[in-house]
Formats: sequence, C-alpha cells, structure tokens
Amino acid sequence: MKIKTLFITGLLALSVNCSGPSSIDDSDSKTIQLNPVYARQGMEFFEKKQYLQAIKKFDKAILSKPDFMGAYFQRGLSYFYLKKYDEALRDFNKCASLQNKSYAVYYFRGLTYSMIKKFGSAEKDFTKSIRLRPRFAPPYYQRGLIYYNVKNMKKAGRDFNQFVKISPNKAFGFYYLGMVQFEQRRYLNSIKKFSRSIKLKKKFYQGYAERAKSYAVLKKYKKAIKDIAKAIKLNPKYSTSYYYRSLIYLSQKKYKKAMKDLNRSIKLNPRDARYYYTRSTVYSKLGKDEKAVKDYDKGMLLDPKVKSKS
Repeated sequence: MKIKTLFITGLLALSVNCSGPSSIDDSDSKTIQLNPVYARQGMEFFEKKQYLQAIKKFDKAILSKPDFMGAYFQRGLSYFYLKKYDEALRDFNKCASLQNKSYAVYYFRGLTYSMIKKFGSAEKDFTKSIRLRPRFAPPYYQRGLIYYNVKNMKKAGRDFNQFVKISPNKAFGFYYLGMVQFEQRRYLNSIKKFSRSIKLKKKFYQGYAERAKSYAVLKKYKKAIKDIAKAIKLNPKYSTSYYYRSLIYLSQKKYKKAMKDLNRSIKLNPRDARYYYTRSTVYSKLGKDEKAVKDYDKGMLLDPKVKSKS
C-alpha cells in the first residue's frame, strides 16, 4: 500500500534530514559527551558513514567506561543507520537508563521502534521527546505519521500543524496536512496544502499526484490530468500517478485509456492490490469477465482488506 511506503520513507527522510547527530544542541550534549580518544575516532568514522568501524571504536570507549552514555548513543545511531534495529534499541535503552532526560535518546529510540513496527512504544517515546523539548520538530512529524497510519486524523493533523509551525520549510509536513485534509473530505484545503508542499519542493511528484486526486474528487478533471502529467514527467516510475489517472478515465468511461494506465501501474508495482481490483472493474466494463475474475482473485490474494474498504 502506498501509505505504508510513504510512512517508512518519511521515517528515513526525516531521521537523515532533520534529526541527525548535528541537530542535538548544546544543552542536550551535556548528557551525551564523548571520550576524546576512542569516541573521537568513532565519530570520525561515523561522519564518513563508516558505521562498522565506528562501532568498533565505540565498543572500546564503552569497555574503558561502562557508563559512558555518549558512546552508547553514537553506537546506537551507527546500528540504526546499518538497519540493525535490535542492537540500536539495546543501546538506546541503555542510554535511557543512564539519563532519562535526553530528548534525543527518546526520539531515536522512537524511530527505532517505528522501524520494527512497534508503533505504540514509538508513540510513547516521541511524546517523551516532545515533553523534554517542545520546540524540537521531528517527533511531532513522526508521531503524526503514526496517528495518520491508524486513521486518527484529528491527532495527526494537530501534530503536522505543530511540525510546520516549527519547521515551515519542510514540504512533507504540508504534504501530510494535505493527506489529512483529504481524509477529512476537506478537498479545497487539501489542495492548498499540496500546493504549499509543491512550492517548497519543486520536483515533488507525490505532491502533484495527491493534488490531482483532490482535483478529481471535485470533478476538476483538466487540472487533475495536468497534475498527473507533471508527476509522471518528474518520476515516470511512480505507479500511483498512473493509477490515479486510471480512476479519472474510469469515471469518464474511457476504459481503454484506464486499462493502459492500470497495466503500467501493475508493471511498475505488481504487489498493489488496488490496481488489480480496479483493472477487474475495467475488464468487466469491457465485457471480459474471465479476465475480470482473474484480476479480482489476484487482488484478494494480495490484500482482501483493500476491497472491503472500497
């Protein structure tokens, strides 16, 4: 499902762009100080993204000082970027036991929980991070993603609003505000939010695609088709764009055009059940019942919940 894809993408993008080690300010660094020998060497490797070498140095720093929180924290980050989430979690847990007032520790532990899909624990850690540092924007975004994923649009919207107040130049903040507005059927507002995200990120193909979806619901098909064409130009391999356009063609009874776009969507992403369900409908409209049944069964095999929601 596209939402899940964006969810994970959002986690990675924000952890790299908004909340890397350089974003931890002086007041928090008092609790995350590094030994000038092994730890400094570890940081040199870390900055070069040579995480395995960094871990070896942080190991030595910890051996020399078992309660060395800074080394645990940086080793945890190294494991995180290597996608070794169990090891990262172990180190962040140790940090929290040594110092329970570090907003950075709770934030990165929350990210780690999110990556292993323990969203309840992640939500709690993002909330702790926010309480410790209310003007630190990333945990609002991450917690908003969790609320969005469980369809709690009221809480999601509140967190994304707070995120853009603190970080008004981040396109994904406005993008998800647009997604929330769409789910709440406030289509004109969703268009405004997607437009803002596009203004902030000129080549934001997801923003164009989702704005097109809002236009289509309002039956502004020319604007919708134009936005989808822009999204496809920016990223021809984004399957969702073709899918959204197929829905417009389907509503206009342009079945051959819809079929062409659905075929392209399936070629690009053969694991999305929505594409098969929709193509099944198109086949049925074209009188090709055998192919319609086959696609319907394929969709059910991939994800029966999608059909129950449609």
